[in-house]
Amino acid sequence: MALRIIGGEYRSRLLKTPSGRNTRPTRAMVREAVFNMLQGACQAARVLDLFSGSGAMGFEALSRGAASAVFCDADRGAAETVRANAELLNASDRSLILHTAWQAALKGLAEAGRRFDLIFLDPPYGLKPDEVLERVAELDLLNADGRIVLEHAAAVHPSIPDAFSLFRYRTYGVTALSILSKGEGQI
Repeated sequence: MALRIIGGEYRSRLLKTPSGRNTRPTRAMVREAVFNMLQGACQAARVLDLFSGSGAMGFEALSRGAASAVFCDADRGAAETVRANAELLNASDRSLILHTAWQAALKGLAEAGRRFDLIFLDPPYGLKPDEVLERVAELDLLNADGRIVLEHAAAVHPSIPDAFSLFRYRTYGVTALSILSKGEGQI
């Protein structure tokens, strides 16, 4: 299966997806909705694409002007796919690919002093997003004006740590998007 970049510099370019059933690529309609809601937040942004799968969200952000993206996935096939996609798009110089568990990735990024303007979280549906959000908050990985885009099952209503507020919430069939910000929210 191949995904197509929706907008920006890499518009219409195809991305590879990892084989097997360990990843579920974000549908084009949902990706388009995310970037419409972010309205320009990608420009010069530092991006983290955690549970990256094919890297579609991070590459879409790079296509729309993000300065850099860190991609992380514990699945070797996914990490190799992201690396191949970075090469296909000539984006290797703006991409850091981590093949590690999310907990180790977040800890290492915090220890290196990395902070992000956009964080894309698409954890496996079996993993409670609350745990991931709490860790991002504890490690203070989101910049003051940053956004977290959490994709989760519509039936799941994640707890939002006090450090964040719900900025936007939308559902697309069985998929929900919760966009979080620091400080006061806007629904």
